[in-house]
Amino acid sequence: MPETSPRFSDGQGVQWLLTLNTTLCRRMRDELDLDIADLQSGEAFLGMAADPIKFGALLWLLCEKQADARKISPESFGELLTGDVLDAAFEALMGAIVLFTRAPMRGAVQTVIDQAMKAQETGGQAAMAWMEEQGHQVQKKIKGEVEKALAKTISGV
Repeated sequence: MPETSPRFSDGQGVQWLLTLNTTLCRRMRDELDLDIADLQSGEAFLGMAADPIKFGALLWLLCEKQADARKISPESFGELLTGDVLDAAFEALMGAIVLFTRAPMRGAVQTVIDQAMKAQETGGQAAMAWMEEQGHQVQKKIKGEVEKALAKTISGV
């Protein structure tokens, strides 16, 4: 586990430090309806991973003081959060959650996070397989329609 607070770089290469504390966790709960206890169980973790807007709001909450010091508005901050940046920020947040957890529970929390990440990856693979199968079905349907149209054209000649 990292000994320093996890970081991620935004779309312009600026580094942002992610540190959790009880005040930020209370704000997460009150303002974003994200409870760190649920994050540690994996439930809210997966929901947050699926909602980039809510995740962006969480990142703003965690980085707001840094952004204020850099004179970056919430809108400008959000514009820096693109796909790969969100992935890096998510990984950094998972590290921050582990570090926020009391030492005796860190291993268990890391295991929950690892399992949730595997579940998310498996879900992505299943979605890809489903999309590929749907693509094959559409191709078969199109091929059948083209063959019917050709047969009709040939029989009409």
